[in-house]
Amino acid sequence: MANAARNGPTPDGYRTRDFDTRTGTGTGTGTMEVAIPKLREGSYLPDWLLERRRRAERALTTVVAACYLLGVSTRRMEKLVETLGITRLSKSQVSVMAKELDAHVDGSGQTPRALTSGPRSGVETTVARMGWMISAAGLLVVLVALWDIFHTLWHPGGFGRIARWVFQLVWWATKHVLPSHTRQLAGPIGILGTVALWTGLVVIGWTLVYLPHMSDGFYFGSALRPEQSSDALTALYLSLVTVATLGFGDVTPADPVLRLLAPFEALLGFVLLTAAISWILQVYPALGRRRSVAKRLSILNSTHASHVVAGGDSCVASRMLDAVTDGVIQAETDLLQYAESYYFIEEEEDLSLAATLSYALEMAEAGRGSSSREVHLAAGMLTAAVESLASRLDRTYLNTGAAAPEVLASYGADHGFEPHA
Repeated sequence: MANAARNGPTPDGYRTRDFDTRTGTGTGTGTMEVAIPKLREGSYLPDWLLERRRRAERALTTVVAACYLLGVSTRRMEKLVETLGITRLSKSQVSVMAKELDAHVDGSGQTPRALTSGPRSGVETTVARMGWMISAAGLLVVLVALWDIFHTLWHPGGFGRIARWVFQLVWWATKHVLPSHTRQLAGPIGILGTVALWTGLVVIGWTLVYLPHMSDGFYFGSALRPEQSSDALTALYLSLVTVATLGFGDVTPADPVLRLLAPFEALLGFVLLTAAISWILQVYPALGRRRSVAKRLSILNSTHASHVVAGGDSCVASRMLDAVTDGVIQAETDLLQYAESYYFIEEEEDLSLAATLSYALEMAEAGRGSSSREVHLAAGMLTAAVESLASRLDRTYLNTGAAAPEVLASYGADHGFEPHA
């Protein structure tokens, strides 16, 4: 013991280690077994030899700490250190290193500047604000689409601006650009185009919401590289997957605000699907009622019912006029509720209200010449109903400013039919 105290720490056995020898080109040439002496105190290797490795370890710990403070998951941290050439740093080791940050936080709960990036600069603050402004603009686009859906489908007597513009564009194109046989498809194309535009606005709006936060607000699956997946294309992909309620899970929100917002886009996907189905279920029954009125007028015209109204039995004439009045009032109500129904053209003339409505005025004119007060009253009611419908058609679609007969003639011409004489 005295000799050991005089000569310093003495070996106490050996540790066996493998040492890979390398040439100057860095290629391995072999492995030798090295016996490293064990000491009772201190280290066999001098501090100057270990200092470089200790500095590298501290640098690695600092990187892990910074990523921990920024909210980077251990899975993504493992991929990061792999790019630095470290292949044996497991997730559990990253978690253990991250826990050491608790010892560096002072009593006030503030993290020392040595482990953080420090306060944001003016440029960083401006960029962050711009990002949230872009997200707010995306939410505004989504709200515009929702308002148009509500105004078109569920608001009484409404027709959204976007839907109206789409139908007017399709109507103009089928009249002046596309072949004539496509005019009968103006209504269905208008519905499909409007639903597609609503969907596009929702998808683009949520893309703008996600885009500024793709680099630091989302977790990426193992098959994706964050540095290659933080672009507009990935944001668009995420928006499409979410609105379609597919939920692949390869890109998931990490930011708390985005976690709250993302489920709402999935709900909007259901809203869009429901809107498309309900729109079809609402419009086509109205078209069926309109065809019934047109068919009744066509039959009355072909049987010369105006002669019966003018000089026939007053009960039969008044019931006939009342039935036509009810149909015209129903047609105007449907047009008020479903303004897009105007853009549906019938192929057969006897099913088109645009082609047969003028005959209702002829019947009313014949009824006003009857000596029966009942027939005269029924004719006046029919005249008022037709003039009210003509006024709505002119005010909303035709803009002629003319009297009812001229408006009905323009209505028939706009649908490709010549009015009855």
